[in-house]
Amino acid sequence: MAYNSDKVRAIFSSLYEITQLNIIFHKYDINESFGGNTDYYPKLIKDLELNTIKLFTEKLLTASPHSVCFFENKFHLRYIATGYWVSDKYEATIVLGPYLNSCVTNKFIHDVMTKNRLPISLRKPLYEFYSNLSIIGLKKEQAIADVVVNISNENLKTSNPIILGEKDSHITSMNPDYYTVNLENEKIRASYDVESTFLHLVSTGDFERVKELLKEKRMLLVERFPESPLRNNKNFAIVLSTVTRRTVQEQGVDVFYIHNTSEKYALKIEKSQTITELSDIIINMIKEYCDLVKNYSTASYSKLIAKAVNYIRQNYSEHITLTNLAETLYVHPNYLSKKFKADTKKTVSAFINETRINEAKYLLKNTNTTITDIAYMVGFNDKKYFSKVFKKYTGMTPSEYMNS
Repeated sequence: MAYNSDKVRAIFSSLYEITQLNIIFHKYDINESFGGNTDYYPKLIKDLELNTIKLFTEKLLTASPHSVCFFENKFHLRYIATGYWVSDKYEATIVLGPYLNSCVTNKFIHDVMTKNRLPISLRKPLYEFYSNLSIIGLKKEQAIADVVVNISNENLKTSNPIILGEKDSHITSMNPDYYTVNLENEKIRASYDVESTFLHLVSTGDFERVKELLKEKRMLLVERFPESPLRNNKNFAIVLSTVTRRTVQEQGVDVFYIHNTSEKYALKIEKSQTITELSDIIINMIKEYCDLVKNYSTASYSKLIAKAVNYIRQNYSEHITLTNLAETLYVHPNYLSKKFKADTKKTVSAFINETRINEAKYLLKNTNTTITDIAYMVGFNDKKYFSKVFKKYTGMTPSEYMNS
């Protein structure tokens, strides 16, 4: 069977819809690639990926058909690759990725930049790039590899659709006894009341009362399918995360923060090995959601100031002034200044400095970055001024805080 470019494109378009991973099909003999969207990649990532494709091709050319390569580069970007064979002839290299095995945190970005000696100016674009990548656990990674290697051969086939309409159906009604439901009405109502109370407490950021409710009402354990208790409780944890993050979003917390927390705990939930471990993960997850409400809620702000606050929180490392913030939001600086102070009880400059100092506190305690680099990373161009502002907000110099 001859190589059929259109058929290959159709198959791997479907594969993308399933995996949501960037997929590149590289016809190595004519050095032609198709697929993949790298428009939003930083240039150094694009260049590195070209070398990665060459590496995969060299390895797979000498491997047996249906071999799969797993690779993690120096930027902690992971890839899966396999060969496309036709009649025992190697035709092309199929590469899926990049993706991550762990969540993106400030420490993660710091490690990537330090290890690769990257300039501080790349911190923000790299963070944005990594935050858009899929996080895939080891089991899912292997499952994707198994699927790819089994369709990457000369027997590729597209599906033949059969469309059924109402006239094809002989079912007139569902048997009301099809699913056996034996739940008492009062028990159902009670569970919904507990859920409402739980979500209300999360919306206020009151973790201590949330924790008491979780233990008192035994919300951390469900027993609908006792034959698969761990899987059952993992499903419950995922649902709990979903409803909780919606509540957090309703409190005006930007989705940027919610997504990072949600993705991090989705991975932890799947990796948990015991119900006890899972219960601890749920407690920590709910605490983080409550902390998001306490630290990032803009529910009490007007729409304009909520936008201003979220812009500052996401761009604090850049040069921000009242004037350019007003330009970004298409309002007059005087109006923004007055409205910002009325809503937040702080001036714009004070809020910017407070945001920067909070980030600096995290970096001082959780990384090995120098104080000078941290000053630049959080938006200060002068180490002395950074130290002065830091002491104003914390009562300590950066060095004293780092060693405290």
